[in-house]
Amino acid sequence: MKWNIQLNRAHDRIDDTGVKYHVPEYTETQGIPLQFKVMYYIALFAGLRKGELVALTWNDVDFNNNTININKSTATIKGEQITKAPKNKTSIREVTIPGLVVEL
Repeated sequence: MKWNIQLNRAHDRIDDTGVKYHVPEYTETQGIPLQFKVMYYIALFAGLRKGELVALTWNDVDFNNNTININKSTATIKGEQITKAPKNKTSIREVTIPGLVVEL
């Protein structure tokens, strides 16, 4: 996926030789790595907490039923990352995700 970003930063610059020049407004196209796009979509459509999202493994995803099983969370304790049980018992759940997320 590519996004066009319109930068409204027309500005004047000075080159290495001391000559002034003008930089007009421009459009920049930037891509987003697929793994970040997938994580963003899962967070958005499934409503996961950050620790739940980071703790996901392939075994948690059911591609046939478009669901994700939330059964663990990741936390940082004393500078070390650990995987633990979710925040509370009701946090253990199965969430449905749209087909477009599964396709990604």
